[in-house]
Amino acid sequence: MKYTSVFGIVTSLSVIGASAALTAAPTHAATFRIGDSDGDWTDILLSNGGGLNDPTVVTGTASGNERYIGWGNPADTYKSYYSYTGIGTVDIEEDQIFKFGTFRHYNNPIFNPTAVEVTLDITLNFDIPNVTETFQFTFDHFETPNNLNPCPAGDTQPCADIVSVPTINTTNTFVYDGHEYSLQFVGFSPDDSPTVNDPNDIELSDLFISDEYRINTAFLYGKITKGDPVAVPEPTSMLGVMIAAGGGFWLKRKRDCQ
Repeated sequence: MKYTSVFGIVTSLSVIGASAALTAAPTHAATFRIGDSDGDWTDILLSNGGGLNDPTVVTGTASGNERYIGWGNPADTYKSYYSYTGIGTVDIEEDQIFKFGTFRHYNNPIFNPTAVEVTLDITLNFDIPNVTETFQFTFDHFETPNNLNPCPAGDTQPCADIVSVPTINTTNTFVYDGHEYSLQFVGFSPDDSPTVNDPNDIELSDLFISDEYRINTAFLYGKITKGDPVAVPEPTSMLGVMIAAGGGFWLKRKRDCQ
């Protein structure tokens, strides 16, 4: 009787695996559909070291889904506020720039404490893929003294405040089509467009200059970026099981025939 070692089968499988890897389908840009987005102001650092529990801090919802946070002791009537308003349905590809919300600074004159850092959690509700993911942004706030000369932003008195987004929590990811994806902040813009095909088509900045005594609006732009592929079981571990099982079978048959 003729016996065929399982090692021959393993060799064949290895060749097949290598051939499949060489003929793998080309990569393609993933497409997404965001159903809507929402925001929640989850933290604040004040100039006096206080946070959300400071008596000068207020949070809430204005008209529609505009979420706001306010701080300071009003010099006139109102505190200063940030607000975020989410978006509706938008179809995008990976790395395509798109608007993911509207940011407003209600810049009113206030006395201390002023904001230093303000944290916003933005939740994107995806229809494709069917996932919901929250991304955390930290806004740095520079409450400019109104009587500085010259003004830091290059404007005239009363000096404008300056807002930036130096920190994004990139550990928040979701898995789609075998890869991890995350939201990357691209910049503030005065231009309102759901999607952008050419970055040169809109004005983008990593700083938002907010004039005093005004409600200043900027649109937040970002893109969905691809991260690392999702780990899958090593094929060698499967082959090891086959070798062990097949080898045992081969030895058993050989003993039976002696």
